[in-house]
Amino acid sequence: MFGIGISSGGSFTDAVIMDLKNWHVVSKAKSPTTYNDFSLGIINSLDKVLSSSNVRPEEIGLVSLATTLATNAIIENKGGKVSLILLGFQQSDMLISKPENARDLPVHNIMSFNGGHGPDGIEICPLDLDAIEDGVKRSKDAVDSFAVSGLFSVRNPIHEMTVKRIISRHTNKPVVCGFELAGKLGIYERTVTAVLNARIMPIVERLIMSVKAAMSQRNICAPLMLVRGDGALMNDAVAMERAIETIQSGPAASVIGGKFLSSKEDVVVMDIGSTTTIICSVKAGAPKIDESGATIAGWKTRVRAVDADALGNGGDSWISVDSMGILKVGPRRVIPLAFASKDFPSLKGKMQQFETVDFFSASKAMRRPDAGGLSQKLFDAVLNLEPATIIEIKKELKSTPVDLLIGMLEDSGYMARIGLTPTDLMHVKGLFTLGDVEASMLGTGILAKRLNITQDQLYEKVWDLMVQKNALRLAELQTPLGNMIMENSEKPNPAVEILDSIIRGSLGDISVSCSLNVPIVGIGAPAQFFIPQIAERLKTESIIPQHYEVGAAIGSLVGNVVSTFDLLVRKEVMPECYVVFPGRHVFSDLESAAEFAIKMGKEEAYKQAEKTGAIDIEFKVKREDKVFSKIGFMWSDIRVTATGRPALESKELK
Repeated sequence: MFGIGISSGGSFTDAVIMDLKNWHVVSKAKSPTTYNDFSLGIINSLDKVLSSSNVRPEEIGLVSLATTLATNAIIENKGGKVSLILLGFQQSDMLISKPENARDLPVHNIMSFNGGHGPDGIEICPLDLDAIEDGVKRSKDAVDSFAVSGLFSVRNPIHEMTVKRIISRHTNKPVVCGFELAGKLGIYERTVTAVLNARIMPIVERLIMSVKAAMSQRNICAPLMLVRGDGALMNDAVAMERAIETIQSGPAASVIGGKFLSSKEDVVVMDIGSTTTIICSVKAGAPKIDESGATIAGWKTRVRAVDADALGNGGDSWISVDSMGILKVGPRRVIPLAFASKDFPSLKGKMQQFETVDFFSASKAMRRPDAGGLSQKLFDAVLNLEPATIIEIKKELKSTPVDLLIGMLEDSGYMARIGLTPTDLMHVKGLFTLGDVEASMLGTGILAKRLNITQDQLYEKVWDLMVQKNALRLAELQTPLGNMIMENSEKPNPAVEILDSIIRGSLGDISVSCSLNVPIVGIGAPAQFFIPQIAERLKTESIIPQHYEVGAAIGSLVGNVVSTFDLLVRKEVMPECYVVFPGRHVFSDLESAAEFAIKMGKEEAYKQAEKTGAIDIEFKVKREDKVFSKIGFMWSDIRVTATGRPALESKELK
């Protein structure tokens, strides 16, 4: 029995076939990621990895996918129209807990109705069923989905469940309840999670249906799983319902793959990709998880996800010179000259004519602007001139504020930049030669001449910048000052400067050093060129495992199906009793309440794990009692985790 793991990254979509008995890699392949339709790059990788092996389609028992689709859709503000229903509170009440600089909710309309519960799970006000039904009838034809968020629904979800039934009587459109996705308090975060999930469900569903159709056409009858943001797997049916849980899917697969390939329990995984470097710690075999919920594009969610840092420092990072003549690498990603030259035969001639390495493309951009206006005018001009230099664009659009418009369009994904990158330098050095080496050499020569240095010196400077930037960020994350440094990353920070000097080996006239106490596991195609030097600066071991270049694809396949269910046992007085939430289950003594909570937790976690595609399910119960010296017991947090392997299926088993 074999499995296929696929990871759709910033530039390439990787695929592997593994023997599910011994977890050996049978074959691996890469294809360019296709932003306008992710499924095309995924299907291309699927075909490549199948054709490079002797594995028959009917021998495939599992296909698993890690994708950045959900994350990209949220960042790019894509998705369907959502009607948001609030129960027991108004939008203004929710905004009190809204984080500073948070974006407005991307909803078509908001309706508020009586209802909701208190923190004790007792109903505050009955639902106005007639008003809710009338509101649903008025909205159902104007939206694609509904999101329902009730006050303290994590303590008692009955109102959200009732409204969901009302909506389902009048329309077949998806309905997302806040309590279904979030087990922690936080009305703003829970509402955001429900809205974003409802908004991106159609996008994730289209991808899943495209991949399943491709599997069927290739005679693959295996289940399709997707990687969640915490690294666990879920089947396609659940992923379509809980699309938001695939945010951070790519970084999670990277961390799981790095840990698996290293066979180490305590490591730091660094996935150096084309766009970013992902950094995440693994302790006792488990990746560090952000229990409060991932933040995507400024929206704080309640989605459990790997606490991974994304540094804009990868193979396709833009090498540039600022107005002060200082060499910079990143954080912007650009199309390497080596690859752009294959798409634009005139590129090398223009590089020589204008003595520049910086160009713009409209056809290679991820998005298309709306018709009309200056944005469309600029887009059309670049499309006509591409690869276009800034000189050509300004000459074409004489009175247009070109610099401002290009920046806006580029930041929004409507314009793609072409430039010199570390990938090009790897082509020059013969380390990576999939593209046009001549274009890379020409670009390296032009930039080196501008800096009045040799091409070898340019290579050394760029490598030093990239290695030091990655080493510094890793060190920041591993120190107690890490959170403080990250929170104030926009301001000059003496702590960062000191840490940078320590990594370089001197603080003024004093020789200093620091060492990382765990190994660094490097995955991603450029890892072998950077990780050993990063580890050397941090005086630790570097591990570049076999198949490092497809580590995330492997990580997408080797994970488990995991379901968690959180409960609360809280003491109440007058009369004294112990109440189990969610719901409101009252007991006269603590242990009876805790026993009921654990039993309920196991039942709910098992049902969800089985629905998600797990077999051979095992449980882990974590109970934390909060006891205070003068008061005694106050509450107990209980988490039940159900873990199992994905159920396999193939034609050979049928």
